[in-house]
Amino acid sequence: MNFFKRSRTFVTLNTAIVLAGGMLQLLPEKHLESDLFWSEKRYGKQRYDALLMGDSRTYLGVSPEILREYIPNMDIYNFGFSAGRINRQLIDSGSKRLQQNGKRILIFGCTYLDLCNSRNEHFFSIVKEAPLRNTWIQKNTPFNEYYTPHTPFGYVESRHSKNADAFLCGLKEYRDGFSVRPFLPSDFKHFVQNLKWCKRNNIKVVAYRMVSCREMDELEDKLSGVDWDKIKQAVLDEGFVWLERPPSPLLEQIEEHCYDASHLNAEGAELFSNWLGQELAKLDWFKDNQQTAETKK
Repeated sequence: MNFFKRSRTFVTLNTAIVLAGGMLQLLPEKHLESDLFWSEKRYGKQRYDALLMGDSRTYLGVSPEILREYIPNMDIYNFGFSAGRINRQLIDSGSKRLQQNGKRILIFGCTYLDLCNSRNEHFFSIVKEAPLRNTWIQKNTPFNEYYTPHTPFGYVESRHSKNADAFLCGLKEYRDGFSVRPFLPSDFKHFVQNLKWCKRNNIKVVAYRMVSCREMDELEDKLSGVDWDKIKQAVLDEGFVWLERPPSPLLEQIEEHCYDASHLNAEGAELFSNWLGQELAKLDWFKDNQQTAETKK
């Protein structure tokens, strides 16, 4: 299902403008669309009420347009990047994309990678207005994800179906990664510091563990070193919100659309985004001022 058919005119218009200006006339449109998408995400100036933050599981798995069906009063953008890293660099960059007088909410779709405090090579490889120089994502993204539809609002719509070879390959790559870079006590300390930084800068945080598949969850629980109970408590200790995962059988339905052991396709993203939109709509932070006042009476 194409959730952004109406909004694709945005990308088409930008493509037409670039071509009309005599730039990159020989490049395929799929290259142009992707480069415009990542350049806007990295360097865009538009500000929002809330940003989704996380790795490729977030930018493939959460549709801001679906969230707005439940939270129509808020502007939401998917600020996810490959290989994650919800670290100070990314949070600081994200804070500059929040409305100064808006609700100022960061929504963390946490994974093992997001919680490791190291440089995000994808984020820094994106060069402003320099198409085809972002080679990182071309070399490091499975199934040539570089060519999947790059929609407005920072969400990438994956049309891949489940693939057994990719599933096993994904599990192996993560298993190898855990031995090279496990989650460390210093990573947890850095995560807590980031939460405190958000609080000092009048930024609210909603966090949850991003969905993948059951086999990946079991692998991460066994080998990654992340204590999710401690992550949850750290979020709650700062007065922020932690969302538990979708209940069964919805969680199992979502996981069935995890095509490579890690990432959701468009059908899975639709299911997950509908659940997340409903959960966010329950929070006072996501209600307009009048609704919030009435709720508190």
